[in-house]
Amino acid sequence: MQEFKYMTKTIYLIRHGESVANKQGIYQGQSIDTGLTELGIKQARAAAKALTGLKFKTIYTSPLIRAKETAQMIGNQTGLPILTNIKLLEINHGSWEGKKINEFNQTEQKLLNQWRKHPDQAQMLKGETLKDVASRCQRFIQSLPDGQETAVITHDVIIRVMTIMALKHKLKHIWRFTLDNGGITTVSFEPNCLISLNQNFHLNRIKSLLNRQAL
Repeated sequence: MQEFKYMTKTIYLIRHGESVANKQGIYQGQSIDTGLTELGIKQARAAAKALTGLKFKTIYTSPLIRAKETAQMIGNQTGLPILTNIKLLEINHGSWEGKKINEFNQTEQKLLNQWRKHPDQAQMLKGETLKDVASRCQRFIQSLPDGQETAVITHDVIIRVMTIMALKHKLKHIWRFTLDNGGITTVSFEPNCLISLNQNFHLNRIKSLLNRQAL
């Protein structure tokens, strides 16, 4: 009988530090591209220090400014190159982008309720579904070399989807855990496993308590 050897892909998923739009409670998605706040910079630096000594050799980041600024601090700390990948963009929130919840029209408010209760069934107006996001996450994971560890700086929904994929759970369960700005989640694929969820000991008193969801 042929013996199969797994070549595990381990990914350190780092949520970007608090952004200006996070602080303002504005849905960013892909089109609202704001940088880090002073608190967000502290969170990014803390995450960079927490990652020191790990064995990843490559850093990937979403092309959005809030992720790139976080990635740059990790790159400075580790001396590793940073690669940008569009598959790591936050979910496209469509017509929500640039708005606060109290600015939503009736149709958008109805969709928000569905997004909170049945996220796997929600279709963003002029935006994406969770299945769309899962598809590009899968393509990204497949593109990674076997047997290597990789750091990925990305966004709330991307991390939630990859975590659900690692657990082999259904997308409807994405709201069952918390993700802090600057938090670190570690997953592996082939075989799939959740190693750690939202490690935030390094954040101590610099958490963004209002930003524990995709904005």
